[in-house]
Amino acid sequence: MLDLRHFTHLPELAEIIAAIESETSGMVVVAGLDSHHAEDQAEDALLPGGRSAFFRIIVRRLMPDDPKQRVLVVGDAEDAMRLRPRNRRRQVSIVHPEKLRVTPAPGLRPALMVFDRLDDATVAAATAAAAAGLRVVAQLDTVFRGRDVLRVLEEMGAPPDSLNAVRWILTTQRWAALCPVCRQETDDSALRSAIVHRFGPFDGPLYASRGCAACNNSGRQGEVTVFDAYHQHADGRTETALALERYVMGLVAEGIV
Repeated sequence: MLDLRHFTHLPELAEIIAAIESETSGMVVVAGLDSHHAEDQAEDALLPGGRSAFFRIIVRRLMPDDPKQRVLVVGDAEDAMRLRPRNRRRQVSIVHPEKLRVTPAPGLRPALMVFDRLDDATVAAATAAAAAGLRVVAQLDTVFRGRDVLRVLEEMGAPPDSLNAVRWILTTQRWAALCPVCRQETDDSALRSAIVHRFGPFDGPLYASRGCAACNNSGRQGEVTVFDAYHQHADGRTETALALERYVMGLVAEGIV
């Protein structure tokens, strides 16, 4: 089963997911581009972020342990089925967005609501459920991250006062990884200057791949997911718990990107 260990990730990400697991209400948004953008991207555009795979991991991590607690997945049946673990099928119900009741009937209040896709038809229901005290996790197809995602949700139709219930915005991007075969440490001052200009001060080790047969002389081989985490606390405080720039710098120091 796909889990966090299948992602090349820094320890800070595991700490953030642990913090999310400790909460019992509010909304978690997993944002980023998905694979359907790959075909029409320019060469220097953002790569699809692995968002759907990471979203499934978050859903599984937030599944209640008690099999008597219900989980409600909102989405088209065919797409939503992949969010229902085989050993939890009796615990998970699937409802089409058009048949969703924003306020669950008494006795049917789910322990977790999962929105397979946030769009104009579902965003108000998702944020309203979170504002009502339910635990909600949803994925959003967007290039934005951090507090800019809140603006996107409002433009899609989320009532502004319900956005206070959005606790976490986790954004994914995919970056091309250095070829591990020809990668080596370098003292290239121009490369270091470019990195500092884009991401800020960096005095750690620097790596580069010149190209080899293993990477078809490209210097790159495979991709790695990078993360950004924005947190709205219940008391109104906000913070970027993990900035994408800082995450990238950690991967640079490891010689991964």
